[in-house]
Amino acid sequence: MMEQQMSTDHSSPTYAEQNIAEYRDNPLIESLPPILTEKEAARAMILRPQIQPEERAMSTEERWHLLARLKYVVIPRLIFYDVERTISRLLRAGYVVRNPIEAATWRSIYTAQDREQWRNLDWQLIPCESQLLIIVDPEFETVV
Repeated sequence: MMEQQMSTDHSSPTYAEQNIAEYRDNPLIESLPPILTEKEAARAMILRPQIQPEERAMSTEERWHLLARLKYVVIPRLIFYDVERTISRLLRAGYVVRNPIEAATWRSIYTAQDREQWRNLDWQLIPCESQLLIIVDPEFETVV
């Protein structure tokens, strides 16, 4: 599998070959960031405060004010991985049925030229039934 590099250059997408058969030859999926391992997802989600070496020499009173940075710290919990994996899967599943390279995709779009014909639109182009609802229960730290 080709490794895809994340880039800030937005001039043209980078396409990566896919191991999963349903994802191959679909530029919408091939241009997405790679599917992350749990470790990669953790690295991407963690947010630590930036501490400059010169700040260690500050007075206690000044360093006390730096504590405000802690409210922006993110330490991923196990549930974060479930949400990341689910969103990644749902996004790709939605693109599988909307492959712009497939003639059937375009045929379905062009034949549905008015409201009446939208009812006959290929079922694959209608929004996926797969959905995600996140309900966080702070007491049990679960997502339903």
